[in-house]
Amino acid sequence: INKDGEISLIHTFSRLKPSKKPISKLIGRIELINGTIYLHRYDGKIYRVRGIDGEFDLKIPNQASGRISWASATVYDLTIDRSEIGFRYHDKRIDIPLSVIPASGGKFRIAGIVDMHSATPMLQITRPLQLMENIPINVDFGNDFISRIIAVFYNVDRLTGRVSLMVSDLLLPIGKEILHTGKGQGRLILKDVKVQTSGLLSELIKLGGAVPQGLTSMKVSDLDFKINNGKAYYDDLSIITANVFEMRFSGWVGFDDRIDMRVSLPVIPRELERLLAKLSPRKVLDKARLGMISKVWGTVPLLGKRMTEIRIVGTRSEPRLALPEILKPLFKPAVPIPSIPLLR
Repeated sequence: INKDGEISLIHTFSRLKPSKKPISKLIGRIELINGTIYLHRYDGKIYRVRGIDGEFDLKIPNQASGRISWASATVYDLTIDRSEIGFRYHDKRIDIPLSVIPASGGKFRIAGIVDMHSATPMLQITRPLQLMENIPINVDFGNDFISRIIAVFYNVDRLTGRVSLMVSDLLLPIGKEILHTGKGQGRLILKDVKVQTSGLLSELIKLGGAVPQGLTSMKVSDLDFKINNGKAYYDDLSIITANVFEMRFSGWVGFDDRIDMRVSLPVIPRELERLLAKLSPRKVLDKARLGMISKVWGTVPLLGKRMTEIRIVGTRSEPRLALPEILKPLFKPAVPIPSIPLLR
């Protein structure tokens, strides 16, 4: 399809010279062998789509219809059964009617419009659509999808459970413009979640005095979110570990992997001290404008009885705790600094 939206068979079958520029970062490879597509991930894992079939009917130069089907597929360790997706092209847009794809006891649903009037195609899903229903999840699924809304599930050691996703009023560009444009809203539902933690999630749990070991059950609240200008925003997400320790999140996660979130949780004083010991105490306290405290370092307020808010910035792969912002509200200026006792 040309940039103006016209279908061009000449362009489709023309002999084009391959680019001589090297690929800066390999993110995958696609192979088609005897009717089976092999999708090779950058980390070495392979997805398979078997028994591909389809048809394409060109009616007049600016109208067409078709379908594509497959016998079976294996993606994210999901067993996907025989499915078919149809489409119709007219007036510079592709209409995709509702298609249901069974996957390991759950379902994917696909429907919408791809509008090609502008240089960048736009995906439109106006009516409420349950894209996912009771789909099993694992670490790869968590990295590629779930963590783009709930960033703390990025790069955990193990992850199991099931996910459902409802979206509506969705308008997303199909291209790099998605990093700073687009809008929509949705609800993410996670059930029967068990996590073997690492990274940011593990660090937060330790701040509360818990020691996560092995696969731990987590209760995740249903999450309503909004998409605006390349970011997914939400106000109130609750994650409860082992029915005891609760964390409440708000903020945003960008499609460009940047994050800016706040989490409220009960912090144990010795764990805050352990975290700050990894950095330069004087430098952290100076940034918080608490320089006098650095002279008597070791005095920590009692936090175990109340929730403490922590800001998290950076990216999904490299999150950072904004420590100066954590410390400043914990000390009362009216109390003389030398008289603050060492509390354990």
